Amino acid sequence: ENTSSRLIMTFLLSLGSFLVAFSPSLSLLFTVVFPKPQLVILSITAAFFYLLSAFFSSLFWLPVPDGSAAKEGGIATLLALTIPSVIFQMAGRCSFVKLYFRVEGVIRRSVKRHEEETIAATHARNNDNRSHRSSNRNNDSTNNYDDDDDDEGSNDGDPHAETNALQLQLNDLSCSLSSGCGYALLHSLFLYGTLLASESGESSTSTGGTLYQPSCSDVPSLIHGAVIACLFSILDVMWMMLTFFGMRRRGLYGGHGN
Repeated sequence: ENTSSRLIMTFLLSLGSFLVAFSPSLSLLFTVVFPKPQLVILSITAAFFYLLSAFFSSLFWLPVPDGSAAKEGGIATLLALTIPSVIFQMAGRCSFVKLYFRVEGVIRRSVKRHEEETIAATHARNNDNRSHRSSNRNNDSTNNYDDDDDDEGSNDGDPHAETNALQLQLNDLSCSLSSGCGYALLHSLFLYGTLLASESGESSTSTGGTLYQPSCSDVPSLIHGAVIACLFSILDVMWMMLTFFGMRRRGLYGGHGN
């Protein structure tokens, strides 16, 4: 009975910690990203760029197989290992946003060219219809034809409808949120997933128990690890939004825009 109670409590603790750690990313994933396929692609691409930044950051830790060298070197060694990791993560965000702006420019130019061709073809067709009908009608029928042309022109719709739809689907707010969601979700998995998996594995095999750290003996490691992962998720989304904002302003006012 004690074993079953402990397993139930550990399961509830793991479930609550999971929801705390991944709630920001999952909320954005289901409410913003999933409804639009374009944003799903952006989210996956952003997660890949985080994976690249984590890979290059890990190269600096290869000479340090465990934490002993960092502890012996003190704060200087920790900063020497941490600062390049921060730089690589920021470089990954900037590279991703720059790539997005390039793709966005290509899509907008393609849509604009398609709209110009459609408008030109519509005008040419209308001119051909006018010249053909005016040669076969008298003055009275020509007046009626002008009315028909007005009606047809009103049914053509907005020639910039494709650009407006693209603007609604690909704007900096939704794209930065979805990109930050992908970046934050993979970051949370790397940061917290191993701890959650190890704790769940111990509880499922009825071995071990809830993990505590000597530095925080009153709170289980799952809880404060979940809080840290949650805060890092929010921070990743905010940094991605600021990166979109800053690089967009740099493109508009720095002469590097599309």
